Amino acid sequence: MISQARGMTLVEVIVATTLFSMIMLATVTALRTFALTYDRVQQEAERTSQIREGDRFIRQALHDAVNADGLFEGSSSMLHWVAPVDRAGAAAGLQHIQLLVRDEQMLVSFAPLRASLEAPDWGQVAPDFPLLQDLENLAFSYQAEPLGEWSSRFEPSDESTNYLPWAVKLELVLAGKAWPPIVVCLEQFRLSK
Repeated sequence: MISQARGMTLVEVIVATTLFSMIMLATVTALRTFALTYDRVQQEAERTSQIREGDRFIRQALHDAVNADGLFEGSSSMLHWVAPVDRAGAAAGLQHIQLLVRDEQMLVSFAPLRASLEAPDWGQVAPDFPLLQDLENLAFSYQAEPLGEWSSRFEPSDESTNYLPWAVKLELVLAGKAWPPIVVCLEQFRLSK
């Protein structure tokens, strides 16, 4: 019996190579797309985590703000108040805390509270700390009374014993994305009524 073993023809080899190439191209494209998507998801998760940590710090520090004359100052681009700080770097105890924007970063600055109420010596105890990166816009607003109008500046009224606003609102735009506003009611205001 004569065996009829024969190899693949050139056409069959070309068709098999073409199919294999298409499958490999689709696989490489899918893996590349997956890697790019993974990187974008990681960046967004890091940005969200950064905002969450900043939000937690701001809420806690504002929640504990000291209700005394001259210890709270608010404008549309800067916020300064005094509150107890558990520990932030070398800063602890009653500290002046300042939020401001510099070089596309939201920075928090600390200075110890002195009995003489002299101007804060920012950065003496702890260097400025960046809470948020890639900041395109930051605006502070203040509500003096519940259900009152929001204002870009807070100044307590002369007859008031409250030197804190009812609420503070921060509006952020990070890396081209507007985040929901952070609104904090100040606890000392409610206790002093």
